[in-house]
Amino acid sequence: MSPKIEKIIPYLIGAAVLMYAALYNGYPIYGGDTHAYVTSGFTGQIPFDRSPFYGIFLRHSSLAESLWFTILAQCLLLSYVTIKYFRMLLGKPIPRVEVALMLVAGFLTFISFVASALMADVFTPILFLSTMLLLFDESASPPQQWLYLGIAFVSITMHNSHSAITISFSAIILIYGLLKKSRRYVLNGIKLMSASILSIIITCSMNASAGYGFVFSKSSSAFVVAKYAETGILRTYFDENCEREHLRMCAFKDNLTPYPWDFMFSEYSPLNKAGGYDSCEQELNFLAKDVLSVPKLRKTYAIHSLFSVGRQLCEIQEREKIVSLPFESFQVKNIWGRFPAERNQFVRSKQTEDKLNISAINIADNAFLIISTLSVLLFFPKLQRKGDKKVYAVLAALFLINAAVTAILSTVDPRYSYRILWLLPATNAALIARYINERIDSAQHSD
Repeated sequence: MSPKIEKIIPYLIGAAVLMYAALYNGYPIYGGDTHAYVTSGFTGQIPFDRSPFYGIFLRHSSLAESLWFTILAQCLLLSYVTIKYFRMLLGKPIPRVEVALMLVAGFLTFISFVASALMADVFTPILFLSTMLLLFDESASPPQQWLYLGIAFVSITMHNSHSAITISFSAIILIYGLLKKSRRYVLNGIKLMSASILSIIITCSMNASAGYGFVFSKSSSAFVVAKYAETGILRTYFDENCEREHLRMCAFKDNLTPYPWDFMFSEYSPLNKAGGYDSCEQELNFLAKDVLSVPKLRKTYAIHSLFSVGRQLCEIQEREKIVSLPFESFQVKNIWGRFPAERNQFVRSKQTEDKLNISAINIADNAFLIISTLSVLLFFPKLQRKGDKKVYAVLAALFLINAAVTAILSTVDPRYSYRILWLLPATNAALIARYINERIDSAQHSD
């Protein structure tokens, strides 16, 4: 076997492992937003409530022929940065160990379900891994470092939450670098910050070209008010201010539920009963600012946000079954309607038949997380090398920022946690594997 082929085998095996969930399901897994990505990607319309870039990625990676190509593309990309990350932790290329770690992570965590889904969430771990590599892969050549930054930039554009996450994290890295007088951290902090700002400028420009104005998201006020509805302060505000402000949504305040997605998408919500976003845009903009001008509501919101972050950090398990939408729903039709040749695969998939049960992976994921973490905590002095503590510190910072951004600006949802939490047990496993491999090498040399 040629050396070049031998080098790429771990990446190919890794991609195959990451595709396992889709292969087991019989078709790529879809989420509640997949239809919107398909529609925006194929019509060229700029969505008013999300980043347009995953739709663009889906359109071109599928080659307008099959959504399997999209899954393959994102699994190859995730496999690449994951193998590179394992190699960095191991200290050198060890293909058999890298493959073993991919198998362990693929079958004992949710990462295969994240990578096999037609959702922008797959780019969150890609963003985190490329960021870790940019910071810690000291063996990377300058072109390789720019590749890591390029992958991070592309990942930032894929989901609106990524800009806030990366700006917050890069600010921490920049401050740390200045305090420690580390040129490497300062430069990488500046690079990540610049990538985030560039992503925001491009997104705002695309929204402006669509007639939404030079804004990051036209629907940002709707999401903010939906969050107020979740906390309960919107109902309090309506009760105390409706007569004075004469808001149209006040007539439907009894339809408020504690779920922010109901406020956004339910036909019975105050927003949609009052005419929808286009009719209520000015009212939403007013509410987004005025609700928090009330001191007691501001205090309630701050307390709720704090507990929401804690809840998000603890929400790590998916429901026992992946959600299945009715086959005749417009969301489902928008997906397979673009790929009519795959209609039968879609119909026969376990998800469509509501049989995609993941209770076993919930158990495996929890067991792997607990056992690997306890193993590292008990034996860390033997396992650790210079820099390992920084790796865990950065992981902790990324987890916390991810929880804060998603819980405060969106809602608490398990997928926001398990899309990246697998990195912790995977890192644990890599350190344990490195220690075992070093012991074996030492024993062989002593013989």
